[in-house]
Amino acid sequence: MARSDPKTAQVTEVIAPDFAKMKRIFLNDLKPADEKSAKIRGDLSAAWAMIEKDCHLNKRAAKLLFKLNGESEETRDDFLRTLYGGMKALGIGISQDLVDKMSGDDAPAMPTVDKHGLGQENLATLDAA
Repeated sequence: MARSDPKTAQVTEVIAPDFAKMKRIFLNDLKPADEKSAKIRGDLSAAWAMIEKDCHLNKRAAKLLFKLNGESEETRDDFLRTLYGGMKALGIGISQDLVDKMSGDDAPAMPTVDKHGLGQENLATLDAA
């Protein structure tokens, strides 16, 4: 079906919906991909449950660690500096728990590393002239 635009005197084509093609895409593309995705989501869920139950760790923190582990050092360092600075400004920290007290240790401290990031030897210095 075609109609004309009286202002421009041009013909604009109107395309009819193709429900048969939509059905083929649903059945041949989306459904198999969704089934694969559901299996993968189930496998991921099982792995996260093992981290939580078998390793006795906080799943949300483990997911953050997994994400941070895959980031570039620059992105990770920027995030961690913001996180640590914000924690200090808001008075958020790790309180000593019974396990720390029983072992005679202090609460864990946030780690720093020398082998990642720019390192001292790569820092630029500016003359104060």
